[in-house]
Amino acid sequence: MINNTIKGLIVDKLSFFFNYLSNDGQFLAGVYQYKNNVEFSVLYYRDNLIPLQTLGGLESAIFGGSDTNFFVGYSLDQNGELYPVLWDIYGRISKVMNFPGIAYSLSYNGQYLTGLYRDKSGESMPFIYDYKTNNFEKITNLRIANYKYAIIKSINDSKNICGSIICFESDKSIPFVCVNGKPFIPGSIIEGYFFQISNDNKAVGYIVTNI
Repeated sequence: MINNTIKGLIVDKLSFFFNYLSNDGQFLAGVYQYKNNVEFSVLYYRDNLIPLQTLGGLESAIFGGSDTNFFVGYSLDQNGELYPVLWDIYGRISKVMNFPGIAYSLSYNGQYLTGLYRDKSGESMPFIYDYKTNNFEKITNLRIANYKYAIIKSINDSKNICGSIICFESDKSIPFVCVNGKPFIPGSIIEGYFFQISNDNKAVGYIVTNI
């Protein structure tokens, strides 16, 4: 939660981005951006702002949630390092792992969490974490030609995922769906992005075709 009494804070410079709305419409979550630079996580319950803990740093953001009312994103710690985190409905925070990174989504039942983490070599890799079995899985099959940087934006209760794969050379992204461990990319496209996958494996997003 943003402290409006912070010295020098210009409230008019805050922009709110909605990243998550619960199915019952009770929870609304996202991020305030300050001067298009600094980010602050925000969570509303029935129009009431819930104070959110951090890992000790200034910035944080919420990117997704589950039907079990947990929310994921990132928080900076006191040293300025960015970590994937999870919040409950009371605003209490827990670190997902000890590797730096970002959490992007939770499955609808709250069992699976996806995100990016930075390994010991400094490479950023997508991952899936299973809260039921405490299993951590690094995803390595989402690299195609020059498109090597995958972001998993959504995961369903069957552990099927969708998102985009980015090419740094062209700064373009192509959408993907991965069902039962098998990636699928729509044909005849220039770029695109998938944002959410349903439990019946339908994905929503956008594509730009070369036709």
